[in-house]
Amino acid sequence: MLQAGVLLVVDALVPRPAGVAHLPAPLLPADVVAGLRGAAGLPDAGPPPPPGRPGDDAVDAADDGAAVPTGVGGAVAAVAVDEGAVDEGAVADDDAGVVAAAPEPEPTRDGGAPVVAVAGAIPPRVVDGAAGVVRDPRTGVDAGVVDAGHLVVALAHDAGVIDAVRDAGVDARVPAATSAATSAATSAATSTATSNGSTAVVDGGVVAAASSPPRPTSSTPGFEYPEDTTTWRAFLDKVHAVQSGARAKARVVQLGDSEIAGDRFVSTLRSDMAARIGLGGPGFALASPPWHWYRRAGFESLDSQGFRGRSFVFAKGNEGNFGPGGVAFDAVDAGARVDAKLESGFTGAGCTIEFLYASQPGGGALELFVDDVSVGVVELAGDEAVASWHHTAEACPRKLSARVQRLPARVFGWSVESTKNGVVWTSLGTVGANASALSRYGQGRLGQALALLQPDLVVATYGLNLTGHGAPVPRSEGEQLQRVMAEIRAVRPDTACLVMSPYPVLVDTDGALAPSGTTRHLANVQRRAAQAAGCVFLDREKLVGGPDVALEWLNRKPRYLSGDYVHLTPEGASFISRTVSRLLIGEIFGG
Repeated sequence: MLQAGVLLVVDALVPRPAGVAHLPAPLLPADVVAGLRGAAGLPDAGPPPPPGRPGDDAVDAADDGAAVPTGVGGAVAAVAVDEGAVDEGAVADDDAGVVAAAPEPEPTRDGGAPVVAVAGAIPPRVVDGAAGVVRDPRTGVDAGVVDAGHLVVALAHDAGVIDAVRDAGVDARVPAATSAATSAATSAATSTATSNGSTAVVDGGVVAAASSPPRPTSSTPGFEYPEDTTTWRAFLDKVHAVQSGARAKARVVQLGDSEIAGDRFVSTLRSDMAARIGLGGPGFALASPPWHWYRRAGFESLDSQGFRGRSFVFAKGNEGNFGPGGVAFDAVDAGARVDAKLESGFTGAGCTIEFLYASQPGGGALELFVDDVSVGVVELAGDEAVASWHHTAEACPRKLSARVQRLPARVFGWSVESTKNGVVWTSLGTVGANASALSRYGQGRLGQALALLQPDLVVATYGLNLTGHGAPVPRSEGEQLQRVMAEIRAVRPDTACLVMSPYPVLVDTDGALAPSGTTRHLANVQRRAAQAAGCVFLDREKLVGGPDVALEWLNRKPRYLSGDYVHLTPEGASFISRTVSRLLIGEIFGG
């Protein structure tokens, strides 16, 4: 078998011959190619063989080790190295998708430690298997340090690729100076790093690992990764790319009940993330406040005339179209209008504006205004769907308006992003909601609506309306979470997800207050749904210390639980949001 050591992979994003014995010369200097071929025990390169696809069954056992499938195509050649003594080599057949055993390379220097060139789209690197050093052969400068005995890959982008390998569950370290010097270039290179079984794919090259990366773990009680962390790793890469300036936005949408509708919980997560990578704009806000206390950061005011709101929570049937925020606004007379006023901090600089509405057979028309200047008319006739109007402004306006020209008209809200890089974290909470009520959306409608907001991460925070009343947990509570993620991934396959269970609450049992047992039952249902959907799961009851903590919250000064024993006081909301934010920031950025 291949041993976990240093695995050489040649960049796969250029044309290459099908024969595994011939490396694509344009990638590497001739002397590096010759050295590599010699290390792999291959003959001098001659003319490439005629093109042809090896058979799919071309994986044969050999006396010196069986062939190992790579999981995906892409690697042209690989050499396995293990702690200074090469046990086995390997050459990878890109078309057949296998890593086949190869002759044992000869030791080279440093007391038998093999030295192999690591090829990439930019200058190659040299890996010293004994010293655990990634070295630039042209300058002799050490570019990174790796632990001997671990599988480590160094392509052309030193720090970024080491980070990608670390994310795949392999211990790797990069000197601070190297990381700082290459951060901008490397973040772009690793912005879409993913793992696929035993293979990690990185922009600019393919890393075929000799063994599956271990499932990541967290030392924090209640925080659990799914078996397949592909989408979560993709989200981390996007966040780090925004931090380095290689990407403009990292977008998060958070679904939930009244805790999320109030935006207090999310505002802490948003501001703490923005302190690391910048704030990319206010995101989505409903067209009109459905509750008198409804507010959204970045929007100074939201108002409407002539519209009636309808929430999915109280709807009947299962064919509803409520947009991303869970509330649809239907015009009741011609001339109905919605207005939004942005906070001054978001005006002046450039921004993009989306107005989300419903297209429907026989639909009417809307006229859109920016600072009271008409910028277009939108026809609403079409198939039943969630649609959006887009506008780009070099200087973000203060006022946004939509006026109904012709009925019928259904609208959902505004989404505003600045041209500055950063996080866009949107609260999509609906008062009274449970995940099971999402069944009142028509098939595919919620996923379609969320996809218009282009989320990189969807957070689901439901359950208070069950735990606070000691209600039984319907089976559909978990099923609907899985359904939503399946719908959005049908449009955006790499969207990550995080499911948060409720914090501990109290219920009145025969005149005595006691922790709600429904919280634990619901957490188990949500955990199973999260694992099935490939979502990270956060058990907030465990995170804060267990069910009995709710009694302490009620009796402490200031209290954390309000008079209904379910909702949090401002102090309690601050405590919960800070606790969760510290955890997430640590998991995303380390430390």
